[in-house]
Amino acid sequence: MAISTEQQAELIAKRYLKNQGLRFLDANFSFRVGEIDLIMHDLDTTVFVEVRYRKNSLYGSALATIAQTKKNHTYCRNLPSQTQS
Repeated sequence: MAISTEQQAELIAKRYLKNQGLRFLDANFSFRVGEIDLIMHDLDTTVFVEVRYRKNSLYGSALATIAQTKKNHTYCRNLPSQTQS
């Protein structure tokens, strides 16, 4: 059975972060306000990862697809408020 593009993007992100020295903790963790794609650990910091895939930037960056309400959640406090070109 083939995996979805979203699942492929999550696997690529997970592999990349592990290669950067982060330790994998959990994936697709659901809780009352949503879901966290990846939970990783880096030194003394727990890292919550929202994986976004864009085939191209014609309609904006992947960061632009994250709603402001999601950015306001405690686990997303360090997201930039504006996209970078």
